[in-house]
Amino acid sequence: MYYCIDASVLTNSYIKNEVHHEYSKEFLNKIHEEGHTVFLPESAFPEIASAISRGTDDPSKAVEFIQFEIDYS
Repeated sequence: MYYCIDASVLTNSYIKNEVHHEYSKEFLNKIHEEGHTVFLPESAFPEIASAISRGTDDPSKAVEFIQFEIDYS
């Protein structure tokens, strides 16, 4: 199965105080465990980095997340 995931799902999975944090995290874990293919919009990484930087007040967290996603894929 193929999924196209919006940047907000990835962002919510990372920032613990986001309203849909647990749901997003569980969803991403499930599709990873089941081996599904995920597509991201071209703008996803800049959107995610910006949201994490703002949401955590720590720009280094944005870099850490992007590096994790690159390593994880």
